[in-house]
Amino acid sequence: MKKLALLCSLAALPNLTHAQQCTLQAISSFGASGVICDPFSCTPPTLSANAPSQLLLFTKGARWQPHVLMVSGTPAPCVSVPGIGNQLLVAAPGLASVITFNWLQVYVQGPPPVCGGWIGNTPLSLPSLPGGLFLRLQLLAPVPTVNGPQWMFSNALDVTIV
Repeated sequence: MKKLALLCSLAALPNLTHAQQCTLQAISSFGASGVICDPFSCTPPTLSANAPSQLLLFTKGARWQPHVLMVSGTPAPCVSVPGIGNQLLVAAPGLASVITFNWLQVYVQGPPPVCGGWIGNTPLSLPSLPGGLFLRLQLLAPVPTVNGPQWMFSNALDVTIV
C-alpha cells in the first residue's frame, strides 16, 4: 500500500466531462451503506462492521479498469482535486491499494433515472481491529467518457468497527 499523498500526483489530468459516475457501496453483517446508484454526496453513508470479518464492496463504473481503494482513519471535508471528478473525502495520511472487482452486467427497467450497467464486487477482509475504530473508504477509478477514460472519485463510506 502506498501513501495517499501519491494519488494527488494525478491532479495534472485534463478537465472532466463525464457521463457515468464511479460509485461505492459496502455490505456487512449489519446491513448496507446506501444504494449502488446513489448520486455523489459530500455526506458519506455509514456502516457498522465486526472485525475480523469481511465487507462486500460494490462499484458501478468502468469494468476491467484499475480501481484504487483509499482508506483513512479520520474524516475529511470535500476537497476538489483539479482534473479528477467529484471530491476527495479521505484524509492524509491514508492508505491506498489497487483492488480487483468481479464484474456483472445489470439491466434495470423503469422510468429515468435508470441505474444499470457494469457492477463490480469484491470482498474486503477486515483484520482484528479495536471496537469504535473509524474508517473512511473511497475509490479512485477511470470512468468512460466520449473523450476516453477520465479519473473520478467515488462517494465515500464511513465504517465503524463494533
